[in-house]
Amino acid sequence: MAEPLLKVENLVKNYGGLCAVDGASLEVGRGRFVGLVGPNGCGKTTLLSSIYGLRPSDGGRVTFAGRHIEKMAPHQIFDLGMGNAFQFPRLFPKMTVLDNMIIAARNQPGDHLWNSLLRRGKWHQDEERLAIRAMQLLELLNLSHLTFAKAGEMSGGQQKLLEIGRSLMAEPELLLLDEPAAGVNPVLGRQIFAELDKLKREKDMSFLIIEHRLELLISYTDWVYVMDRGKIVLQGEPEKVINDPIFFEVYIGASAAGGAR
Repeated sequence: MAEPLLKVENLVKNYGGLCAVDGASLEVGRGRFVGLVGPNGCGKTTLLSSIYGLRPSDGGRVTFAGRHIEKMAPHQIFDLGMGNAFQFPRLFPKMTVLDNMIIAARNQPGDHLWNSLLRRGKWHQDEERLAIRAMQLLELLNLSHLTFAKAGEMSGGQQKLLEIGRSLMAEPELLLLDEPAAGVNPVLGRQIFAELDKLKREKDMSFLIIEHRLELLISYTDWVYVMDRGKIVLQGEPEKVINDPIFFEVYIGASAAGGAR
């Protein structure tokens, strides 16, 4: 049996006396579309942030593409082929939308002085290729009319879409997404998921996605993990998971408690 692309084992993350992630374990295979769900405050975003190195874990192991990454910095994890687009976009507000897209690409020749000096013709070809790819993604995300606008002038929903586009520019093997359909209209949300599914099928990309819209999870994910109070309490195929009594108890219990973070 093939090793999973991402393997998280007994991950722990504490904030003072609060255990936000309490021994969580999950796997994402190559070419798999995996969902992560749970009530507000259960630790989903913290788990993804710890996997990516933004909030270093306090215990457990994270293996990506055969390498232990739990002690690595985010830029090192990015270079290995893992991307992310979390809840709050991290854009360059004074740069254009197009420039924000292009700068997010991985392994650009212009990153290295000797490449830019000795391979100028090739460098320009690469820049043109990146610009074309950026325009294609902006078209997909209904942002092409804002190509030359400043990122800081966009609405919150548009910035969220731009963050997703930037993450796709890096062409990662694995992409972590925190509620990619939040703040966008339902038609565009489904279109985004359809494009991600196409990338999964055509490029063998893998995804670990936090998403509350159950119809998207049922339509596109291969496997779903349910998180509650820092723990993974249920996993399985999406239709089986949402019909499981544990799933019902997790969400009804959170609703009765007010869903507090």
